[in-house]
Amino acid sequence: MKKIIFILSLFLACSLSAQETGRYKIKVLEINSKNSDFGVAFVKGNKVVFSSARKGRSIRNRKWSKNKQPYLKLYSGEWMPNAQEIASLKELPKKINTKFHVASATISPDGEHLYFTSNNYIKEKFKLSKDKKNKLQIYKVKIKGEGDFGEPESLEINHPDYSVAHPMVSLDGTKLFFCSDMPGSMGGTDIYVAEILEDGSVGEPINLGPNVNSIYNEMFPFMGGDNVLYFSSDRKESLGGLDVFGVRVYPNGKCSMPKRLSSPINSIADDFAFVINADEDMGFVSSNRKGGVGSDDIYFFEEEEPIAFICTQKIRGIVKQENGPLLPGSLVDVKSPMPPRPGEDMPRNMSILTGGDGGFIVDVDCDAVYEIQASRDYHSPHRKKINTTYEVDKIHVVQFILKPDEFMIKDGVKFINTNKIYFDFNKSNIRPDAAMELDKVVAIMQKYPSIMIDVRSYTDSRGSESYNLELSDERMVSTIKYLVDHGIPMNRLTGQGYGDRFPINKCKKGVKCTDEEQEMNRRTEFVVIKE
Repeated sequence: MKKIIFILSLFLACSLSAQETGRYKIKVLEINSKNSDFGVAFVKGNKVVFSSARKGRSIRNRKWSKNKQPYLKLYSGEWMPNAQEIASLKELPKKINTKFHVASATISPDGEHLYFTSNNYIKEKFKLSKDKKNKLQIYKVKIKGEGDFGEPESLEINHPDYSVAHPMVSLDGTKLFFCSDMPGSMGGTDIYVAEILEDGSVGEPINLGPNVNSIYNEMFPFMGGDNVLYFSSDRKESLGGLDVFGVRVYPNGKCSMPKRLSSPINSIADDFAFVINADEDMGFVSSNRKGGVGSDDIYFFEEEEPIAFICTQKIRGIVKQENGPLLPGSLVDVKSPMPPRPGEDMPRNMSILTGGDGGFIVDVDCDAVYEIQASRDYHSPHRKKINTTYEVDKIHVVQFILKPDEFMIKDGVKFINTNKIYFDFNKSNIRPDAAMELDKVVAIMQKYPSIMIDVRSYTDSRGSESYNLELSDERMVSTIKYLVDHGIPMNRLTGQGYGDRFPINKCKKGVKCTDEEQEMNRRTEFVVIKE
């Protein structure tokens, strides 16, 4: 294919997954000549168009000095699916096949226009660039009927000082993909896209960016029906020379990371001009590998498993309590109602716990919907919906705020859900932190005026049993007094001190515990005894 780079004057991504195997069956076509044959384009029905340097109808058959082969021309043919061969070859008319190179054609999906690459030669005028070279250009011609064409027209994107080549019209007829070494390109040749406007003209070219283009040569674009753009590149990740790569193109124009297609599509030789009919799992690729008929040959292939393009993003978040601390150990459930796409390996449903900082991070698929719920015992869950986008490696930052539940059930007993009311050692006075919690109890009792509460206070295990019972009664009395002082009627309150009975940890009498462990048992709880 290095000959083809010269033949077409071809002016003259990326993180890649490992090569995949076993996806394709391939066969060289008998229609190939001893010269260059490449670049099949689908036409309506079983018709195809391809490029060839075979001996044509001209008596003279001018040869190109670079390789001593005839100049490239476009041929039409009929694909015979049972025989897996192209038959009924016809050279396109002279108004298209000029005396210079003509190749790399594409047909508009409505079958009304043929786009092709040619030397800058139209109406018998051979034009040179500022550096005295003839560049490649893309032309469009009206298809009037079988073998009947209008006059070729030069596209608006052409320029005498740089090459524009290898056109490919998208399946909806709205976009033209092509390659060019125009100013602003990243490497030798880049792949661009331009809108095909309602009047048939072509809009401003847009470079497809670093997930497609590199400092090397990218060429021969083909947009498949599954929104996968295939192209050839001689970048350093190729097996040798040009290799076929693919990217998924998203609706916003962003592209996934490229993947090199597996053997036998790619080889240590040049592999290029890949086209596929995804509905029939078949297509054509061109190569100058050993075992062919000529210098560049057309190969038919069958695809047994579609190539997978994986785009991932991250969701990073924290879980915290309303007006309170971060909540480590909270449960985060991530679910998506969308089924995975072929080849995607990110799990659509997963559950994780927040770390010590209350944070979490999960990998998710691009272009998907995720429903996320953060939950924790005795707190109302918080739900969010995240729509991932098309940017590779984008991070979505979210925050979940959990409100403590007003009530909780534990061992069949209903409590007002507050943080524990703690007391200092050997004290029964209400601490400031305890007052904040008691204010929550007041608010709940005012909200539900029919409920009655039993206030239950406890001590740690230090001190005698009788002393602890007396101290816990004092703590219960202090608590009830605070509630009454803040507007709760006495007839809605009962209480009792339980001393050091019913510890919530190991700290019974005779067990060595830290001050912090002892403090956990110096508490007051609020049990709902009537609703």
